[in-house]
Amino acid sequence: MKILMIPLEYEDHPNSDVRLVPIISFLKMQNVDLLGLHFIHEIGFESSNDFFTTKKILGFFNLALYLLKTIIYGLKHGNKCDIIFCEHLYSLLPGSVIKMFYRKPLIWDSHGNLLSACKELNNSKLYTAMIWFFEKCLGSFPDMLVVPTLLDKKLYVEQGFKEEKVSVIPLCIDLKKIPKISDRAELREKLGIEGNKKILLFGGKRVYLPNRDAAFWINNVLAPIIEKEHNDVEIIITGSGDLPDKIHRIVRFVGFVPNIQEYICAADICLIPVHLDNGVSTKLLEYMAFSRPVIADSSLIRAMPEAKDMVNLIVAENLEQFTDRVLWSLNNYKKLNEISICAGRTIEKYYNWDLESKRWMQLLSKYTKERTSE
Repeated sequence: MKILMIPLEYEDHPNSDVRLVPIISFLKMQNVDLLGLHFIHEIGFESSNDFFTTKKILGFFNLALYLLKTIIYGLKHGNKCDIIFCEHLYSLLPGSVIKMFYRKPLIWDSHGNLLSACKELNNSKLYTAMIWFFEKCLGSFPDMLVVPTLLDKKLYVEQGFKEEKVSVIPLCIDLKKIPKISDRAELREKLGIEGNKKILLFGGKRVYLPNRDAAFWINNVLAPIIEKEHNDVEIIITGSGDLPDKIHRIVRFVGFVPNIQEYICAADICLIPVHLDNGVSTKLLEYMAFSRPVIADSSLIRAMPEAKDMVNLIVAENLEQFTDRVLWSLNNYKKLNEISICAGRTIEKYYNWDLESKRWMQLLSKYTKERTSE
């Protein structure tokens, strides 16, 4: 089997796509030949509604150049592939051109419903119209649209996509890559954490506005409330991006960390005060996979039917309740331990990459067999 990947991302790059990298790694392990041009998309459309910053203009230029190169590459080598695999909407442009030329099956893997994401991020009318236009023009080309949740499928069907052409394959966690920490005290010392401190963790690039808003709320609102009741708590916030004008004394911004797994292992409680209108939260799945107790915004579990409040995570309907749940958690470690154990079991049973990788292979093999039988 040969697959033209658009884009073909680097597996070890910090900005590589969290959904695409395990797919690429798995396909290589299955001896699938991957064609395509490497590209890391770093524009960050979601960071702002301002299209005219120097960074955005350069980002659009680099993306346009990549798309043009991919069309040329695809027209030259497209006859060698069995399937065209597109990640993200922008990849559909070259993918659709190549499909028209060579009549190859095209699969589009989307991280979630894009118009819903525009609403969530309060994107400009111009940007939302662009998304609607491109989906309208290019949406008929894929033989199959793959989304991570049933909610995303429902939203796309409501937009006019044919139900039989929308498949659900969840975002999953490769449990084999979760490190086994034998000495947690030594790890915490390595990360500069005082031995008796209770660690609350939040992570994510703050170029993504919901992450930025959440980090600033934690620093400006949550931290002062916690400090009034507890003198043994430290909040660690990972990820690059803007910083608050004044960082609270119990908050530590550590920037981008290549060893994020170590920080998750060292944390006592993981926080996700982020609203999400589509898809599923990568952070939520990752924190639960590490058997960490998670306090999350209720919007994060709408597309995750296996999530149960006070069973495998802690859910908050709003920021006021989120604060109350944090304070409750700091005084109920026995219950937190029960929740964390259930969290790990939930990921192992429902969001395990070893299980979902088979669904990817079945989907890809289906179109290869159809081509062979023609």
